[in-house]
Amino acid sequence: DLEYANAGGEMLRDMAKKSISSCSIESLVNDSKFLIVESLIELISALIASGKDSIAQAEAHAEGGASGAAPTDTAELALELLFSLSLRNRDRMTLFWPRIHEFLATCTRQESASIEGFAVLNKRAIEGLMRICQRLLPYKEDTADILLGSLSLVGEMHPRIVWELAPSISTELITLLSQSAPHIRTETGWRTIAILIRISASREEVLPYSLQALQLACQNPRAVSTESYIPLLETCLQLIDGFKATNPNIAAEFLECADALFAWLSSGDKESTTNAATANATVLDLWLTSVGILTKGLCRESSEKLRHTSIEALHRTLIGSSSLNLPPDMWVQTLRELVLPLVSDFAKAIPAASKKRLLPGATKSLQMSIDMVTSVLSKYAAAIAGDGDFGELTRATFVVLSECEAAAAGVKDKATVAMIQERVKTLQSLPSLQEGGGSDDSVAANGAGPAGSPTTSPPATTTTTVAPPTTAAAPTAPTTAAAPTAPAANGIAGETENNVASLNQEEPPTCQQS
Repeated sequence: DLEYANAGGEMLRDMAKKSISSCSIESLVNDSKFLIVESLIELISALIASGKDSIAQAEAHAEGGASGAAPTDTAELALELLFSLSLRNRDRMTLFWPRIHEFLATCTRQESASIEGFAVLNKRAIEGLMRICQRLLPYKEDTADILLGSLSLVGEMHPRIVWELAPSISTELITLLSQSAPHIRTETGWRTIAILIRISASREEVLPYSLQALQLACQNPRAVSTESYIPLLETCLQLIDGFKATNPNIAAEFLECADALFAWLSSGDKESTTNAATANATVLDLWLTSVGILTKGLCRESSEKLRHTSIEALHRTLIGSSSLNLPPDMWVQTLRELVLPLVSDFAKAIPAASKKRLLPGATKSLQMSIDMVTSVLSKYAAAIAGDGDFGELTRATFVVLSECEAAAAGVKDKATVAMIQERVKTLQSLPSLQEGGGSDDSVAANGAGPAGSPTTSPPATTTTTVAPPTTAAAPTAPTTAAAPTAPAANGIAGETENNVASLNQEEPPTCQQS
C-alpha cells in the first residue's frame, strides 16, 4: 500500500509539472494585464498560497530539529512573481495589493527571524518592494500610500535582520528619494521614509548614506511640504542628539539638514495638499514649533559648533520670515517669550563660563544672540508697533540688553560692551520705538553709558529662564507622533514647550546588532 501511495504521489507530481509547463508561466505573467480581474486575483491568491505553504514547511523543518537551511525557495519565487504581476497591473493594484501586503507581513514577521534561511526571504521581500516603489511612485502617485505602508513593515522586523539589511536599505532609499521624493505627499508616507533613514543610521559604516538620503529629502524644495516637515525634522533632531557626543561632525551635517527645513519654512514657496486656510495655519504652527526647538534646544547645545550654527539658523529663520505675514501679536510674544529669554540666559552664563569654562564660546554666543534680537526688532518694529504689547516688548529688550552689558562689563569684555551700546543707540533711534512708547523715559534717558555701566535700568521683575532640554536617546526608528496643533493667540511659550516636548519624547524601538 505504501509503495502504491508513493507511486501515486510521484504520478501526481509529474502531472503537476506537465501542467505548469503547458501553462507557460512566463507568458502568463507577462500577459497578465489581459486577464480579467477575477482571474488575476485567483492567480495572485494561488501564488500566495504556495508561498505560505513553503514558509510553513520551513518552520516545520526548523521545529523538527533538521539541520541545514530552511527551504524557502518556493516563497522567494512566489515573491518575485507577485512583484512582476504588480508592475504589469499597476492600474489595478488597489484591488489585489492588500493580499500581497499580508503575504509580505508573513515573510518578514519576527517569529521566523531565528530560522536559518529566512534572512534571504526578508531581504528579497524588502528589496523587491523598494524596487517597486522606485518604479511606480514617479508615475502612479496614488500607489504611494499603499506601497510605503507595506514598506513600513521594516520597522516591525527583527533587529538582527534589520541590522543586516541596513546597507541595502540605505542604497535603495537613496535611489528612491532621488527619483520620487516629490511624489510622496502624505505624512504617513514620510514617516515610513523617516523609519528607513533612522534604521540605516544605526550602522556606523552606513551613516554617510543615511545622511545622503536625509539631504535628498530636506534640501529638495519640491520634496519638502507641510506633510513631510515634522517627520523629517524629528529625524534630524534625533540624529543630531544621537551623534553629537560621538561624532560631532556628522551631527553638524544633520543640523544643516534641519536648517534647510527652517529655510524652506521661512520662504514664500509652499505646497500643501490641504486648502489655503488650513495650510496657512499649519505653516504658522510649524514656524512657531521650529523657533521653539531652536530657542529651547539647539541654541543651548554644549557643543560650540552646534550652538553657533543653530543661532545662525534661528537668525536666518526670523529675518527671512517676512513673506509669512505673521500676526503682530505672534511676533511680539515670540520675541518676548522665546528669543529674549535665550539672550538673557547667555548673559547669565558669562560669569561662570569665564571662570570655569563651562560653556565654550559663550561670549560669541552672546554677541550672536544680541545681533540677532536687535536686527530682528529693527526690521519688524514698524510692522508690529501697533500691537498693544509692543511697548512691553521693547522695554523687555532694553532690560535684557542691560543684563548683557552688565555681564560683559563684569568680565571686562570691552568689545561686547561697545557692541551693546551701539545696538541700544540704533534701537532708540527707531521711529517705531519712539512713537510706540517702547523706549520709556527711564530707558531713553540713560542712553549709551560708559563701558562698564549698564545703558538701561532693569525693572523690579525678572526674566524667566528656560531650562535647556534633557538629553534624548540615540537615534532609532520612530513611532508615529501627531503633528502639534496650532497655537492659541496667548501663551506662546507654553504652547511651544508642549510642541518641543512632543518631538523630544519620540522614543522609537532600538535597532542594534544582536
